Parts: sequence; C-alpha cells; structure tokens
Amino acid sequence: MHLTIVLPPDKITPELADEVNGAVQRYCLVKIEDNMITLKNIRWKGIRALPLSFAFLAVCIGIGTFFGSGIVSFIPVCLGTALNEGFYIIGWVGLWDPTETLLFDPIPVKNENKILQELMKNPIEIQPT
Repeated sequence: MHLTIVLPPDKITPELADEVNGAVQRYCLVKIEDNMITLKNIRWKGIRALPLSFAFLAVCIGIGTFFGSGIVSFIPVCLGTALNEGFYIIGWVGLWDPTETLLFDPIPVKNENKILQELMKNPIEIQPT
C-alpha cells in the first residue's frame, strides 16, 4: 500500500514529506496506545460483570427449579415447566452482557490497531497537482 498526497506546488516544501510521515507515525503510536487502554477497560468491565451475572443465573435456576419441581401444588405441571424453562433462559440471557463485552467488544478496537500498524509501515509521498 502506498499513500500519495497531492498538493498545489506552492504548498510543497522539501521537508514536508518527512514532517507528514513523522506526524502520521506519532498519531498512530498515540492512537494505538489509547486503544490498548480501551482494551484494558473493556476487559475490566467484562470481568467486573461476571460475578453478578453468575449470581443472577444461579437465582434464576433456583427459581426455575422451584416452579418446575412440583413443590407448589396449585400450579399446573405445564405452567410449572414453562416457568422452569423461562427462568433458565432468563438466567442464561443475563450472561450475555459480560460475554459480549469480553468476546465481541474488543474486535473493532483490535482491527483499528491492525490498520494503524499497517499505516505506520507505509511511506507517504507528496506530489504536486
């Protein structure tokens, strides 16, 4: 990949290409560093959400088991089974936020870092119009 910037001839100076290359390098390095901090924050957010999500899952499984076990005699079996399965599903859905945070939220940030690293490798050329 090669990046060419086209400018009017009167705007081009001999050191402009080096200045632009240096500025792009500095920007990419700072942005990659910022993205690494963002990745740490994403990871920390996901890990912090796990205990509450697992506690919620345990409560939902407990409630579902209670309704599905037949202990409550005035609830018909089909309703008890539906409540049992419903609470199980609700509990597992409660794990979605930390799962999404830990597995999917880092993907765009990592992709941006790959693009920035590639941009840093490519020379920038300045040409007159």
